Amino acid sequence: MDKYSTRIMLNKDRIIYLDIARALTIFCVILGHVVDSNTSTKDLLYAFHMPAFFILSGIFCKDSVESVDEIKGFIRRRFYRLLIPYIVWGCIYSQFSFKNLLYICYGTRETLIRADSLTSLWFLPTLFVADIIVELMIYATSWLQKEALEYVGTVLFLVIGFMMPHTKFGDPLGIDIAFVAASFMMTGHILRKVIFQKRIRLQKFGTVLILGLLGCVCLDTGIYFNNPSVGYVLMANAIYGNAGAFLLGALGGTAILLSLSIGIDCTLERKNALIWIGQNTMGIFLVHKPFVELFRKFIGGLGFDYNCIPLTMFIALMSLALSCIVVQIITMFMPALFGKD
Repeated sequence: MDKYSTRIMLNKDRIIYLDIARALTIFCVILGHVVDSNTSTKDLLYAFHMPAFFILSGIFCKDSVESVDEIKGFIRRRFYRLLIPYIVWGCIYSQFSFKNLLYICYGTRETLIRADSLTSLWFLPTLFVADIIVELMIYATSWLQKEALEYVGTVLFLVIGFMMPHTKFGDPLGIDIAFVAASFMMTGHILRKVIFQKRIRLQKFGTVLILGLLGCVCLDTGIYFNNPSVGYVLMANAIYGNAGAFLLGALGGTAILLSLSIGIDCTLERKNALIWIGQNTMGIFLVHKPFVELFRKFIGGLGFDYNCIPLTMFIALMSLALSCIVVQIITMFMPALFGKD
């Protein structure tokens, strides 16, 4: 067994390349918040970065759920780890009032805009609902002992999510978007089973390279044939464009991230920083936006175009670095703000 298969077949509780993939994904999120809407960089990043987060989340889902009590405990834990931080940070970024609190509790990007809060927080309530949907599906599969249900659920959730109407304020807690997210999470869950239970191993560099190249083709094709109403995919508003092109771009981008992550894991000796970032993506997600806005205003005030790739990378890297410092400090004194014990 060569070094690739050795690295990949580590224990399933913590797989290094998945932490690296999460680190790369949060960096893509930060990049997406740096650039303006009418740029090809925005089109590229928004085609896959949020679906990739959901797919990676699905990889970490349990293989089976055996009881209703287990589901209740899971919902309670996710409530404290996702919704409580969501409400707290929603209020931190907003001018507090009862009206704004109601908007925040509704849990959509549209109501976060009305609360003048951080709009990217929509991800947390949507993930909470998607987690519950996936947990229930895994329970049904375990109870009925019909693994094929997972494949049916993956397709069914996607259809439901695409067909549900997206209202003026969005659906409470982003339920419609959560079904699409649950489909991506089930994809990740199934992928984990295929890799580990079926013992499929990425043993050669060539395999990883092919995965990356196929991902590039799928991503490029998905972007080329998609034409969302706002010019780019915006999951937060249930704007997907052409369904087939959206899925192709999402899966292609995720394949690229995974191939890059495996390559980095197998070639880079010092990767502790990437692993730490991958294990603290929620904190970085919650605190990075003010740094992005600060650097955008500073660079723009100097007369430079922050959509220029070198400046975009500079702003994203600086925002990431400062976010890591803030996350480390908050984690030391108030970890509950990030949903940690």
